[in-house]
Amino acid sequence: MKLDGFETKKAYLKDGSQYTDFYLKEEGPKKSIRLMRKKSGDIIIEVVINGTAQNLTPGDRLTSPVWSEELELRMLKAMAVHNMGAVWLEDGFTELDIEMIKRGFDIGTTPAGEMLWYKREIAAMVVVLRDKSKLLPGAFTDPGKLVVIGPTKKELVAKTEDFRSLIGLIDSNAHYDLFQPYHNVEIGNFFLRDGITTH
Repeated sequence: MKLDGFETKKAYLKDGSQYTDFYLKEEGPKKSIRLMRKKSGDIIIEVVINGTAQNLTPGDRLTSPVWSEELELRMLKAMAVHNMGAVWLEDGFTELDIEMIKRGFDIGTTPAGEMLWYKREIAAMVVVLRDKSKLLPGAFTDPGKLVVIGPTKKELVAKTEDFRSLIGLIDSNAHYDLFQPYHNVEIGNFFLRDGITTH
């Protein structure tokens, strides 16, 4: 795997996992983005400073339980743009991916194989999907679906017309106000216009 403008350093861990550190040519290896492929098949991409993984703030670490060359490159580009300022790597996915990464989301899958973004919180799991598709969201115009799963296993499902509306819904924290711990709730057609979310 190569990234334009970056040098690489590879190593192996005792458990057989492989990692590659990507660092900017002009800045040297003090700060890097580490891509680790675990023997389990998981991918971990994290910010490393002076050899130590940071994981201090949302966006320092991104994980995925599934691997493909395309997904790995997509994740790596987003992390490099977000954490290293490598704007020349931006592509059609990067802006949306960064919006999810900087809010602390990781990549996962449903039992049916749908790709998703998820975040574990103190009392809930927040899941973000591309509505009516098994693929990760690729553009802000994609229809979105936000699922909040609480400790009682009840769910709030909120569908949005696009991903700008979905991100606005997350940032407003309205999904917590709408969640009901003792029964499922489904709401459709959220959309955000001029900073106001309606349905």
